[in-house]
Order: sequence, then C-alpha cells, then structure tokens
Amino acid sequence: MITTAKQGFAFGPFRLDLEERLLLRDGEPIDVTAKLFDLLALLVRNQGRLVEKEDILEKLWPDGLVEEGNLSVRISALRRALGEHASDPQYIQTVPGRGYRFVAQVTELLSEEAVQEARAAKEAEDYPLTKIGRLATDMGVTDLSTRHSEYAHVPLEANGRES
Repeated sequence: MITTAKQGFAFGPFRLDLEERLLLRDGEPIDVTAKLFDLLALLVRNQGRLVEKEDILEKLWPDGLVEEGNLSVRISALRRALGEHASDPQYIQTVPGRGYRFVAQVTELLSEEAVQEARAAKEAEDYPLTKIGRLATDMGVTDLSTRHSEYAHVPLEANGRES
C-alpha cells in the first residue's frame, strides 16, 4: 500500500514544508505565526477550490472564539508574507461573502519514504512484464508477437478440457 506522506508543497518561489512547519521563499525562511502557517496549509491543500469562511474558522479555531473579521486580518497578514495585494491576487483570491481560493499552481512534494514506496509499487506492478521480457531474452526470443506461432494451439472446450 502506498502512503502519500506529503512533505509539503511548492508554488512560485515558495516551499511550504509540512514536516518542519516552515514557509520558505527561494530557500530562505519567512517568519509566520503558527495560525498563518495552518491557514496557508489549508488553502494550499485545497488549491483551486473555494474554502468557505465557516470551514476555515471551524478548522483553525474549533473553539469558536474568533470572529470573521479576525480571519480577514489573518488573510491580509498572509498576503503580506507572500508579497501580494488583494487587488492583484497571485496566490489567494477572495470570493466576496463566501471565502478564499488558493489560485497559484501547486506541486506536491512527497517525503523520500513516500517516493521510495511509490517506486517499489511501480516496480512490483511492472514485474510480470519485466520478468517475461527477461525470460524471452534468455531464450533468444526477440519478437514475442511471432514466436507464439511455433507452438501448437490446442483448442479447449468450455469446461477447460481439450477438444
């Protein structure tokens, strides 16, 4: 089974490292609070999809002690950290009265362990064909599409017995 343990995400000059809880711009750390990091991670994970204000408040402040106005302040702070303005969104688009959408192209960064698991799964998936190819090469067969004609075909009845 493949686990897709995400190490983080990359977008523009940024890398969001989930394991280390770091936001990097061109490899340099950007100082953001824990809540801003969580807010950015939530938006990035939902890249291209509208994240309703209520969902953000529920996920980041489950105790309900934060007002919607505070969310706007946090979004502004996050935009400043990313170097953008609400009037020209490169990363965070406001959907008036509804919520926010992360609009930049995002690339998932997998942990090295997840990459190795994916490679092993791919190799296991290709194993039967690879093994057949190696056996054919060992037998001196270069074209599997014509070699089968050298063998007798025995028609089988529906129950699997020779006819």
